[in-house]
Amino acid sequence: MNNQQLVAVYGTLRAGEGNNGTLECAGSEYKGTCTLDNFVMHSLHGGFPGVFQGEGKVLVEVYSVDDLTPLDCLEGYDENAPKDGLYDRCTTPTPFGEALIYTYNGERFGDVITDWCEWQMNQAVNY
Repeated sequence: MNNQQLVAVYGTLRAGEGNNGTLECAGSEYKGTCTLDNFVMHSLHGGFPGVFQGEGKVLVEVYSVDDLTPLDCLEGYDENAPKDGLYDRCTTPTPFGEALIYTYNGERFGDVITDWCEWQMNQAVNY
């Protein structure tokens, strides 16, 4: 693992969630959990959340990954046109080092998610 990149994940990429297997495809190693300041998570239509930069806190899991390609594909990130994809990437400090986080490119809508467990229960009922 030479070119590892730290990635902070939330939502369906977290352990036990539907897209967590994508991290295995990326050659991941779990580093830990932390809270990031200056991000807000919104519940988006379709049963997944999006993070925006703003006043708030988001609980994330941090992983080191060997290959960002599977994550970029899942998140609709286009390296050649990052503002045109579903998500963009930015860096943020974590206790484990600088990490990438995927931020939603669309408009803010839906409820702000302040309690992940409550959001999961609502998703189970609604989707």
